[in-house]
Amino acid sequence: KGETLLALQWKKKENFPMWYSDVIVLSEMISYYNISGCYILRPWSYKIWDLMQGWFNGQIQSLGVENCYFPLFVSKDRLEKEKDHVEGFAAEVAWVTKSGDGDLAMPIAVRPTS
Repeated sequence: KGETLLALQWKKKENFPMWYSDVIVLSEMISYYNISGCYILRPWSYKIWDLMQGWFNGQIQSLGVENCYFPLFVSKDRLEKEKDHVEGFAAEVAWVTKSGDGDLAMPIAVRPTS
């Protein structure tokens, strides 16, 4: 009734998670996506991410550590080998079971991240 939602609805000291959500949404840093846990990083928040990543990469590389990349998808067998690292995520692992109109011969997991 006449509310524009242009101001924070929560106080930081009273409900930090809701306050934080208000801050990042109302400042147009992120938009929510229709899949739980997925967000759209808006341009200026992505710029902040780029700057942070560049700084951390420089710090890590100055220690002699090299970057690497892990595939997005992981087989059930590989996931089992990594189960010590995945234990806390087991209930949240997403499984891909179809490709086009057909079923995959072996389901693959979307690699959990921390």
